[in-house]
Amino acid sequence: IGFLGSVRDGFGIYAWHVANRLEKPKYTVVQRLARGVEVREYEAYNVAEITFKRPDTMKAGTAKGFRGVAGYIFGKNRARGRRAVALSEPSEKMAMTAPVR
Repeated sequence: IGFLGSVRDGFGIYAWHVANRLEKPKYTVVQRLARGVEVREYEAYNVAEITFKRPDTMKAGTAKGFRGVAGYIFGKNRARGRRAVALSEPSEKMAMTAPVR
């Protein structure tokens, strides 16, 4: 148990270090409440997500979701709403700042 516990703890520290190096949305603290609770105001940021019908397996869902989001990030997308009126507008690419899990 000693060795395995050390390996687990080491991996946990490594994962914590990697997660803390990821880009996070910028914010300002508006108010500090009791017990360390903060009211924050975040700057605008982009999020890519996909919605689809439930697949037969988790593996199929993961693959479909990854392909859809990756396609968007790499420019396979179209503007929606008011921006869609300008048909000549090209697709958009966005920086992938955090790894896909």
